[in-house]
Amino acid sequence: MFRAAKVDKVVESKLYLRYTCTTPTSTSGTLYALVLAEQNVTIAANLPDDSYIKIGGTKYVDGQSGDDGTPPDFAWVGLSGATATGWEASANVAPGSYTINVHAQVNDGGLQTSAVPERSIPLVLGCGENPQPQPLQVTKTVVTSYERTFPWLITKSAAPASPVTTSADTQTFTYTVTATKGAPNDANHTVTGTIQVVNPNATAIQGVDITDAIDAGPACTVTNGANRTIDANNLVTATYTCVVGSNAPGVNVATATWAGGASAGTAAFTFGAPSTVVNGTVDVTDAFDGGVPALLAGGENLDMPKTFTYTKSVPVPQTACGPMVPNTARIMSGVTVLAQATAMVQTCRTPPVILTPPATPTPQVTPTPTSTPIVTPPGVIGTGTPAPAASLKVTKRGPARASAGQVVTFTITVRNTNATTAATAVTLTDVLPAGYAIAKRPSGAVLQKGRLVWTIGDLAPGASKTVRVQVRIDRNAGGTRCNNAVASAGNATTVRTRACTKVVRIAGVTRIPIVTG
Repeated sequence: MFRAAKVDKVVESKLYLRYTCTTPTSTSGTLYALVLAEQNVTIAANLPDDSYIKIGGTKYVDGQSGDDGTPPDFAWVGLSGATATGWEASANVAPGSYTINVHAQVNDGGLQTSAVPERSIPLVLGCGENPQPQPLQVTKTVVTSYERTFPWLITKSAAPASPVTTSADTQTFTYTVTATKGAPNDANHTVTGTIQVVNPNATAIQGVDITDAIDAGPACTVTNGANRTIDANNLVTATYTCVVGSNAPGVNVATATWAGGASAGTAAFTFGAPSTVVNGTVDVTDAFDGGVPALLAGGENLDMPKTFTYTKSVPVPQTACGPMVPNTARIMSGVTVLAQATAMVQTCRTPPVILTPPATPTPQVTPTPTSTPIVTPPGVIGTGTPAPAASLKVTKRGPARASAGQVVTFTITVRNTNATTAATAVTLTDVLPAGYAIAKRPSGAVLQKGRLVWTIGDLAPGASKTVRVQVRIDRNAGGTRCNNAVASAGNATTVRTRACTKVVRIAGVTRIPIVTG
């Protein structure tokens, strides 16, 4: 039965007819009809007047006829609330030639009319010899599925090449990370669906076995397919599953066999998009020197290779070379590491240049009869005694514990501990660690190559100078961060100190600024 009774429209229900005569030569008989909605279609049981049989333009039975076992008779099939999967009806009709219209109102993307072509098809009813049982009618649905898994590759490099020797206190490295999705691997190709077997006869058929197979392929597993009994003018349903070795198209064949014969129903299948995709989208993370991983890309489908570029500053030791500093990038699917790559960097301090002073010839002194005043050269007290050097001490105080994203304050004090000699040309330098940023420019300081520098000048014996620094801790920072301070003078040994703060990282992974290429 077609939508709007047009053969070029979709089939939304199917009609099954049976005619019973009282005797082979009787002049009366009973017409039985079974209407079943197609899959994913229901019949509007709340509109009983629209489910009917008309013969020769006269309505013989409809949804209002009642169900008392005496024609005209009507009953819903699979009734659930306002919908049903079908209906069956009977009416007394004498043998003869007629036109018949069978009609139902269905729910299929909205209310639709489902009826025989052009609402009128020829019908011939006759009584003669007992008819032979009609074969069972087999129809089926087919659904394909398979799983697609993607492999991943990641590379990483750091520039400049290590080790790097410098006289600076920090060295900036540029890291490059490239993530590449590999060709997919497809597996677990499966064909599933339902099998529907209709008995159009007036008597039940027992011992029906339902099987299923792929043409020229493997047998399939059928659930509830053995030794079924199909009542008169009724149907049974079974489900099946077939596991195939590739995504090649094919034809699936369902067969119902019983003592009186066999019937088959077929459905062609093809494999389209995968039903399950594994590792189709991933996270790209980066962990610097064992710290909390930062997110470079989150939940992305990188169909083309993607490159991430960013910089990190590494402290330079005061002497010799520091340890190798690792930086590991990973491709993650949830908590599973799919691929990873590490770049190691190392910094070294430029060794000091030691100059050997040239030998100074001893001047010849010619005695004179007159006394000559002794001139004391700068930096010499008395005869050949060097001027005492100043002595510096630097202290730094800050919070022992702070939260990522918080603004904290550090106090730095430089003191001339010599009681007699002034410290000349005193300079104070503050080196912020990675993850710290200046929240407010301190008074009197200038920013030179990422460091805060105060030019203090001379410090009298016992005098001191105190400065304050406000910094903001990055939201993705974590672990213990140490803030270094250095004090130097023209006539004193350079001294250093640091204040270490345990940073409690805010929950969740945050993105770091990156440049993609």
